[in-house]
Amino acid sequence: MRVSRRLLVLALLLVLPAGAMARRNKPEPIVCPDDVTVALAAACPCDAAENHGQYVRCVARFKNMLRKGGCLTDAERGVLRCAARSTCGRPEAVLCCVPYRAGAYARIARDEGRCVAARGNVVGTGSVCRACLVTTTSTSTSSSSSSTSSSSTSSTSTSTSSTVAVGGVYGNPVEFPAASAHAPDFLVGGPLMVTDAGMLTHLAVIAKAGGPNVTIGLYSSNAMGEPNGLIASATTTLGVGPMEIPVTPVALAAGKYWLFGVFDTDASIGIEDGDPTAAVRYVSRPFGSSLPDPFGPASAYSGQRFNYYIRVE
Repeated sequence: MRVSRRLLVLALLLVLPAGAMARRNKPEPIVCPDDVTVALAAACPCDAAENHGQYVRCVARFKNMLRKGGCLTDAERGVLRCAARSTCGRPEAVLCCVPYRAGAYARIARDEGRCVAARGNVVGTGSVCRACLVTTTSTSTSSSSSSTSSSSTSSTSTSTSSTVAVGGVYGNPVEFPAASAHAPDFLVGGPLMVTDAGMLTHLAVIAKAGGPNVTIGLYSSNAMGEPNGLIASATTTLGVGPMEIPVTPVALAAGKYWLFGVFDTDASIGIEDGDPTAAVRYVSRPFGSSLPDPFGPASAYSGQRFNYYIRVE
């Protein structure tokens, strides 16, 4: 009788649909966290990251878990994009608030010395999306008098408040010390993250030498995060220093973009080799020809960032 029962159980297992077994072993759906920032800090501790690449991979896995659980909203995507743009896994890196016009913008400096050299203020570590705050002080004076005496008193109170600084600049707007050696007729560039939606007004480059002509193009990203559609382009002759080229205003959503440049002769702009994870894409493209749209297949390497940036209002 025992043997018969075992045979019956085996027969049931053999005829049970595979889908039924899968449903029985299906993991329970995750509970969407109330605070994604807190949950991310627990899942991917910034201080425990061995290097920046490992931290970014952890953030990507966390994002994928939220997506599969149906927890990923636009706000959460923004939090995770900001987390990837951080000092985590970079032992000496700091957040640096660099003065710009009436405000400041945040960037990651390799160390405190680099931040100070860029005329910036060190504001700790963490995400570059952390606001650079401008402290304002207001003073008010009040006076009172008494009818029973001829004396009067006055008091002065001082209040301090912080406001978010203005600065819609994305990319690499602080001049790198090193100078590149760009060959002509190659469209070369890298990614940038726009953290707040706005209106694109300028494409920009910081040149180390004047003379060459440059065409700059801003591209969107496809589903794989690679350069895709051309959004705006502009051409100018380089002078030494920042060159901001106005373009027809274009609305930009928050997200990942790519910024490229192609020159008509040997050229030199600011370049940094300090981040081995910095992505670079390039294609052969004769100067003066139309920029590719869509960008299409590209050669890739990593380890360099260029002084290209955009202005968004």
